Amino acid sequence: MARAWAYSATIIVGYIRWFFYLRVFDSTRFFARVLIEVLYDIRNFVVMVALLIVAFAVCFNEFDDTGDFKYQDHLLGVYNLMFDQLDYMTLDDPKKIFMSLVLFALNIVMINFLIAIMKDSYEKV
Repeated sequence: MARAWAYSATIIVGYIRWFFYLRVFDSTRFFARVLIEVLYDIRNFVVMVALLIVAFAVCFNEFDDTGDFKYQDHLLGVYNLMFDQLDYMTLDDPKKIFMSLVLFALNIVMINFLIAIMKDSYEKV
């Protein structure tokens, strides 16, 4: 298992190195610079999304009165809810209210925020 992780990390680092080599060519220099700026600028956005996922997972964990689910299951459930991969019919009314908040906060507000960050990064370059 550790060997697979090391091999995967080596492959990712190798492709990142190739990405930085693209800055040498005139035709790809601008795109490489924009991508670097966007990745640098969204670091705070990623922290905010992670905190929202954790907060809503805690809310769903408190509504779980059966005890069948672990906290990790609720984290994965909120993450899947961001991508509309949850069966809505199985949820009771309080969970549907929090589901609406999750969909509004993560999908609408945060995606628009991400678009604004990317626009600003593009304008900087």
